[in-house]
Amino acid sequence: MKYILIILWLIMAGAQYVQGQRQNIPGTGMVRITANGKYGVADSKGKIILPVRYDNIVLKGDAFLVTEKQKKGIIGFNGGVIVPVIYDSIAWTGYSYRIMENGKTGVYSPDGDIIVPVEYDIIKREGNIYKVKKDGHTGIIDKDGVVILSPKYDLVVRQGNYYKVSLSGLYGIARLDGTMIIQPEYDNIWCYRNYCLILENGKKGVITTEGEVVIPAEYDDIRLDGNKVIGLKNNEWKKIMEIDPGIIR
Repeated sequence: MKYILIILWLIMAGAQYVQGQRQNIPGTGMVRITANGKYGVADSKGKIILPVRYDNIVLKGDAFLVTEKQKKGIIGFNGGVIVPVIYDSIAWTGYSYRIMENGKTGVYSPDGDIIVPVEYDIIKREGNIYKVKKDGHTGIIDKDGVVILSPKYDLVVRQGNYYKVSLSGLYGIARLDGTMIIQPEYDNIWCYRNYCLILENGKKGVITTEGEVVIPAEYDDIRLDGNKVIGLKNNEWKKIMEIDPGIIR
């Protein structure tokens, strides 16, 4: 009888100890387990999902951000590795994981696919694309990881249905799919619909987005005046051409 009481006491004490080392993880039906300063995760039935080996475990998105030996990774609710535990830092953005390693940054999808390799200095999400910087140069990568513009440009700016790019101080235009339609060879360029105002050697002109010259770059300034295009040349404004108002509206 004495031994039975001792065994029951040990079982109860052990149960209380285990209960004291568990913490519910809201919204998951799982618990975080602590033992000897390490953490793991078990489901509601006590099945171990993550072994008690990690220095920290935090819920991030629909997965766990784990820390082990000062490195971080992402592990799913089923225990599968989404992001390897090899990175310096990981942030959940609401739609992807932003990774940092040795001063470089990259992006993983929630499923563990590498969208942007961990090789860029700066990554900025703009709508459905990532604007990336590497060694001081800018490029564009789409949301699926396809490189639209390689990171070789001094500047990339969205202008309507085009990207205005700068290379070695000269400007050109690319389509949103990355196709370069006007090579960077102008001092500046501004595009609207199918036409671009260009600045070349201090003079302005107009070309189409296919590169066809509409007005030679020989004017000090060019403006719209109703349905007329007027240009300033030799300190005098003159009509260059008439246009269909529907072209610019």
